Amino acid sequence: MQVISDAKELEKHTYIKTRNPNIFPKKERLGLAQRMMNEASDLVADLMEANDLLLTDPQERELRYRAQRSALRNCRKLIRHIELAHEILSGLGDDAFAHWSRMAAGVKNQTAKWYKSDKERAAKMDAQARHQ
Repeated sequence: MQVISDAKELEKHTYIKTRNPNIFPKKERLGLAQRMMNEASDLVADLMEANDLLLTDPQERELRYRAQRSALRNCRKLIRHIELAHEILSGLGDDAFAHWSRMAAGVKNQTAKWYKSDKERAAKMDAQARHQ
């Protein structure tokens, strides 16, 4: 699934950036950098969990939606923290910031599209089940 591949690339990119002492000084590694890594890792885990849950099973469907919404929250938090890093740290140039932000926004948009598509597919399945 493309969104999971892109989220893994975002996770790797986040790891590389947050471990770079020219961007994140060592004193920042346990603060902002650690939160960003946690958000990127949790994002991947949420997407993988959502992908493993069946849309056809009503109980799993709700868990799938929750995982997708959690992934969206982690995307939004990560985007905010990328913005904050750009504002307060001198090592993150405009181009690097823009690229990182676009990566995170792309994953967020793909996740939102997936969530919306799942909701629409589930509504169709439920409507078909009622008419049978």
